[in-house]
This record gives sequence, C-alpha cells and structure tokens, in this order.
Amino acid sequence: MVRHKYRYLYIDYSPKKNTETMSKDEVDTRLVAKLHDVVLQRHGARAKGLTSRFTKLVYHYPALQVFILRIAHASVSEMEDSLRYRFPACTVIHKGGTIRSCRKKAIEHHKGIVIRKFGRVNGPAVLGEQVAKLDALD
Repeated sequence: MVRHKYRYLYIDYSPKKNTETMSKDEVDTRLVAKLHDVVLQRHGARAKGLTSRFTKLVYHYPALQVFILRIAHASVSEMEDSLRYRFPACTVIHKGGTIRSCRKKAIEHHKGIVIRKFGRVNGPAVLGEQVAKLDALD
C-alpha cells in the first residue's frame, strides 16, 4: 500500500464576496461538502478509486473564517486551481507542511484583520478572545 504525503492548506473565506453561493449559516457544511466534491472530481475519483482521505477538513474556525484542509501532497496545486475557479470567496493564504505552521499563519493573518477592524487598542483583546476559542477546539 502506498503511503501519501500530506500537505495542509490554510484557507480564508469571506462569504460577502460570494453571497449567491453561500450564506453565513450554511457556509460550514455546504462549503466543506463542495470542497470534497471538487477534489474528488478533479482526480477522477471513480476511475482511480480515490477516497475522501485525499482531502479532509482538519480545522474549521468560524470566528476566524478559517479552514485548514489536509490534502495529498500531489494535489495541492490542482486544489488551489479548483478553489480559485469554483470558490472566489476562498483564498489560499498558506500551504504548509504541518498543521502547526498553518495554525500559526492563520493567527498571524487574522491579527492584521482584527487590528484593522477594531483598532490597535481593542484589537489585541478581541483577537485574544478568538484565539482562546480556537485553542479550546483542539
């Protein structure tokens, strides 16, 4: 049996950019399901006998608008192309080798958003609260 190397994709999504496709309430399950479909279609799942192990939602933090997906190493670039084409609301921020590197990037990226939104005084407090929620999910 061949063992696959996995990479992790950190995806930031902004439902405002793509309101017709998703509403904030249903974005979680619908988007994840669609991402699965895209990956499996891209790789001719039925022909090759691939399963959803090629893509797996590892983390989803609604407060931070963050997905971290685990995908097979070989399919990273194809996955990015599919995301750009099918989900304009999603942006691949970081392609990391580990979950840790992706989580770190997610927090750094979100820190900038929080400070722009809530200012330098309140920003760190808001971010701290959201990061605490994120850590509680582990």
